[in-house]
Amino acid sequence: MNRQQKRQRAKEARRSTNLAKENSTEVYESEYPSWLILLGSILIITVALYWGLRDKGISYGDLKTIEVTVEKEPVFEESRIKSTTYYSILLKAKEYNVDFAIGGMNYKASDIQGIKSNIHAGDKVNLRVLKSELDDFNERSFWHKHNEAYGLSKNGYQYVNLEFSEELEDNDSNYAFSLVLVGLVMLPYAFIKGKPRIKLEYAMFTGLMIGFIAVFLYQR
Repeated sequence: MNRQQKRQRAKEARRSTNLAKENSTEVYESEYPSWLILLGSILIITVALYWGLRDKGISYGDLKTIEVTVEKEPVFEESRIKSTTYYSILLKAKEYNVDFAIGGMNYKASDIQGIKSNIHAGDKVNLRVLKSELDDFNERSFWHKHNEAYGLSKNGYQYVNLEFSEELEDNDSNYAFSLVLVGLVMLPYAFIKGKPRIKLEYAMFTGLMIGFIAVFLYQR
């Protein structure tokens, strides 16, 4: 190897060394600003805790039992929004202009077969409704299409189990706690300066799945 080749090889070695130093001091720029990650983390944790810890029960003191006459056969309604199916029971009463609806967890806690067999047009039935909503029962609007009913009974038999409905509501809202884990997983990413080994999206998805599984096992 002659002198010129030695110089060339030394120059290439210095260039490689300088390039390695530049790469080692390069600052990793996250796909999302740190302040946005921090804000999102705090927001998710706050909303999830509120949703999971809020009082979801309905006090019997807030309810009033009214007697109505069923004008038409109950309608069992089914609607789909994307991949989710929603069910409700619609009751038209002669005394009110707006139909009554039993939906959500109240529907799941209802004796559906019993209602189909025993509730018919012309029957006198008792409905549990919120006292605070009584004044709006005859006012139909874009936002108020149905009056919410929390209980349905006939001849002393209650077709909606309110206690079971509240239990279902509690179990459903417990899944909000899995979002707390997502928020906690996000938090360190707001302060990481270097390139993380796991992308933020993958970490959030993993946290969500772990949270769902933990809540599911807890409720079994």
